[in-house]
Amino acid sequence: MRSTPNHNVLIALLACVLPSLCVAFLPREFDPSQSVSNVPTAASIDRQLEEAHEAFHRALSLLPSDHAAGVELAREAAARYRGISLNQGISNHLLELNVGNSYMLCEDLGRAVLAYKRAERLAPGDQRVRQSLRNARAKIGVIAPSDTQGKWFDAVSAWPGLVRRDILLAALVACYVGGWVAAITARYRSHRIVRFAGVTLGTVFVALAALLGVAEWQSPQALSAVVVQSGAVGLNGPAVGVYEPTYKAPLAAGMECVVLETRGSWVHVRLLDGTTTWLVASAVELV
Repeated sequence: MRSTPNHNVLIALLACVLPSLCVAFLPREFDPSQSVSNVPTAASIDRQLEEAHEAFHRALSLLPSDHAAGVELAREAAARYRGISLNQGISNHLLELNVGNSYMLCEDLGRAVLAYKRAERLAPGDQRVRQSLRNARAKIGVIAPSDTQGKWFDAVSAWPGLVRRDILLAALVACYVGGWVAAITARYRSHRIVRFAGVTLGTVFVALAALLGVAEWQSPQALSAVVVQSGAVGLNGPAVGVYEPTYKAPLAAGMECVVLETRGSWVHVRLLDGTTTWLVASAVELV
């Protein structure tokens, strides 16, 4: 019977791919030691958000009359928003946007850009995040390469915020398996529908693989960083008094970079203009 080879091949393919398919649906971060009692309640989070919002709006209203007090309240709002993110384990682009807005009020451009970058990583297609990041860059006097791209770049960069990565991986595996099944079936039973299904699944597989590749290329999350320290001096090597400064003036807080190497208390970074320099590690913070 011709169906026996097909069944054997199908079982073999599923046996090879099924473990990967299961892994794709597993949570990316799971701590088995966390009990239900440790999960924060919605009411407590809402209360903390209300307190942070209140501090932000008080800072906004107080800045014109008492700048120092307004800045202090803005820093308090930023700390409250950040505390929700860290203490409650919440990763949300709107929360990061609020952190960035609070730091913008107190003119801490380094940490404002850092928060906006984190928000952009979580929701690349959110126009509020992108506009806030553009405004912060404009204050620093920096135009990022991505700001000069056309609308096609916005469309490509927006999809990671709309579709979960594990769902895309599952679809990728399903198209891979389905494509091979259709190809093997067409070898024994040549039929137009089977061939069409195989070509379609193969095309979708290539498209999904390309999208995932673009996502990995466009956001080097582990290495992306921001200069958060005002007056950071870039050097040609990792030692003060031994190497000359790379630039005539110190770097402005908010300058974006990519960490190329870490050596002791120093990091070797590449800035948006393509130049490289060494900075004290405490002067930068990873996105």
